[in-house]
This record gives sequence, C-alpha cells and structure tokens, in this order.
Amino acid sequence: MKKVFTSVLFVGFVVASSIAQLNVEITDYNGNVQNESTYTYYGVPNSTMHAVLLSENMNSSNMVVNVKRYETSVQANTSNFFCWGICYGSQPVGTHPLWVMSDVIDMDPGVEIDNFSAYHQPQGNVGVSCFLYVWYDTADPNDSTWVNICFDSESVGIEESGVVSKLNVYPNPSLGSVNFDIALESFATDAKLIIHNLLGERVWSTSIMNNEQKIVLGEGELTPGIYFYSIEANGRVAITEKLIIAQQ
Repeated sequence: MKKVFTSVLFVGFVVASSIAQLNVEITDYNGNVQNESTYTYYGVPNSTMHAVLLSENMNSSNMVVNVKRYETSVQANTSNFFCWGICYGSQPVGTHPLWVMSDVIDMDPGVEIDNFSAYHQPQGNVGVSCFLYVWYDTADPNDSTWVNICFDSESVGIEESGVVSKLNVYPNPSLGSVNFDIALESFATDAKLIIHNLLGERVWSTSIMNNEQKIVLGEGELTPGIYFYSIEANGRVAITEKLIIAQQ
C-alpha cells in the first residue's frame, strides 16, 4: 500500500486567502495564468521533476514578495525543494511540512521574473505528490495568491516517459565545454534542451532539431556553478538532471 504524507496546515491558509488577493500574476512559459489553480507537471519516477513558473507584479508600485510551501499530499520516501531568489538543498518529505523562504524579492511593477522553481524527486516511486505554493506581500501576509503544483510520475504514458531513448552528457563536472549526445523517439515534437541555474532562471536553451543530435555547450557560455539541464518535448519535461561547471 502506498504511503502518502498529508498536511492540514494549508486549510487555514485557504480560508484566510479570501481576505485579499496578491496582485501578482503567476504564469507558465506558455503564458497560461496559474493563479489559484492546480498546475500538473508530468515526469518519470527515476528523474528529478522540475516546474518553473513566472511571476509579475501587476501593481503600479514595487512590493517585497516571499514564497512559502505546504506539503499537502506527498508520496512517502520522496524528496523536494524549491527556489525563490535562492535555492535550498533537497529535503526528505516531512522535514518541512511548511517551508518559508528566508530570501525575499523586491518586485518592480510590470517586470516578469523567472526565478521560481519547484523540484520533486520521486526516488523511483510512482504516484502524485502535491504542494501548495503561496506568494505573499511581506508587508501584509494576508495579501497573497497561490498555485497548487502536483507532480505526476504515475499516469505518464509511454510516449511521454519514453521520449528520450539516449542521453549522454560529458564531461560532467566540466571545466569548459559540455557535450550532449541526445536521441529522441520519432514521436517527439518541439524538443528543446534547457538549462536553469540554482535560482530557477533559464540561462541557456536550444532546439533539438533532429531525432538524434550532438549539442555542444561552448566553453565560457556558463559561469562556474551548479545547474539543471532538462529536455522538453511534446509540451512536457522528459528529464531533468544536474550539471556542474567547475572552476578552472
């Protein structure tokens, strides 16, 4: 029988959130507004699942915004973390049923930022894990908005889970250039190789034009640090893994 950790901490928030709604628009990369809705991310059980959302201050003045995360219904023996300004290390489920970021962001009006990322590591477990993410004005925490992000590693069909037939990344860690040997199944469409930094910001991307292709990330294109590379196809992220660019 599958074990699922659930939290009742978010119930009070959902009730209280009717007091005021933060005027921050949360969208995905396709421009779909996700405020106060459920955003489902599909992946596979043996890979880190990575969801990125964009935030924009719709007010005429700046405000200082923070994000907190509730574990609402999460598979046992999994791990998770998220980024808002900075990223924290991965933690086993139950370690932080309520996780409040210590780093806040001063959001200017009309400026879209892409430094929010949510990560779920199924550790080989199949199932659905959901987290409630809340954006709020630090001057008035009741002024908030939310997105319920669910990571689904169970209902992914063969066409989604089997998009990547070969992926060799070398050297990793790298002192300079990185080679990506990629082979995709014939049904893969609109495929991209995307790299995010630890702030969740997209720092590099390129289209995968053929079913089998070697892509080279040139020396100096990324500064030394830790990154995450993803392959997206058919409108979903097929795989996300860590990339390290070492200091020479």
